[in-house]
Amino acid sequence: MFGRRHDVPVTLIEDDGRLTGLRNALVGALRLPATSPRGRAVPPAPFRPHVTVKGERHATEGETLVLEQIALVDMAPRSSPGGREVLATTALRASED
Repeated sequence: MFGRRHDVPVTLIEDDGRLTGLRNALVGALRLPATSPRGRAVPPAPFRPHVTVKGERHATEGETLVLEQIALVDMAPRSSPGGREVLATTALRASED
């Protein structure tokens, strides 16, 4: 269970390192431009790849998942202390070999 109240069901994803590598590259690229002299430095939470369970929709063991979109989420927005705020999303395209 994830979330501030640990009430959001998720399925943890087994990562072969590529997902964590992508996440680390994105965080590294965004950290400097997003840093403000007035902002406070908050250490990032440990990365735990997961898929949120939505009703009957969920990931199953052995299923291969394809990452189709990336979202930049403010995990502690000042405007909404009780929630998350999606700042941007972008679709990913498979490379054409």
